Amino acid sequence: MGKSYDLYNPSGLKSGTHKPSQMLIGIGAGYKILDFLSARVNLKYMTDKPAPGVSYGAFGADLAVDGMFQVSENGKAVAEFGVFSLGSKIVSASGAKFGIPSSVRLAGGYLHDFNEKNSISVLAQADYYLHKAFGAAVAAEAMFADIASVRVGYNLGAKHVMPTFASVGAG
Repeated sequence: MGKSYDLYNPSGLKSGTHKPSQMLIGIGAGYKILDFLSARVNLKYMTDKPAPGVSYGAFGADLAVDGMFQVSENGKAVAEFGVFSLGSKIVSASGAKFGIPSSVRLAGGYLHDFNEKNSISVLAQADYYLHKAFGAAVAAEAMFADIASVRVGYNLGAKHVMPTFASVGAG
């Protein structure tokens, strides 16, 4: 949710306030095809109300196939292939239409369990955005006592599609 701001009429007098809002509603389902292979679908509806009388909405879908393979006694390799954020067009306030940033993704990683409650994971992904741009990301996570984790990540954005940013988290 955005921070409220004041609205003014053409005379310069305060006429009210507006609080921008965004909402994402989603539902998903998965199916285990084989012991090491699954497929999933996520459906979502997104809305954005940045100003009074201005509202945007879009539908999107993710379709993916995921695999997990035991590569050592305590290690697993993971892989993913899918299409993400396939969806409807958004109409801007000026009437121009543009699409949400849909992509084809290939991802992989390694998960290592030190024991039942402590683990690390390293993941990487590459995205080809249907707007003819490429993006990539890497991430790592350490889990402690199965109750706390530390994460770091870096996303190399695609020009005019997604931003470049780093992230750090704990939980």
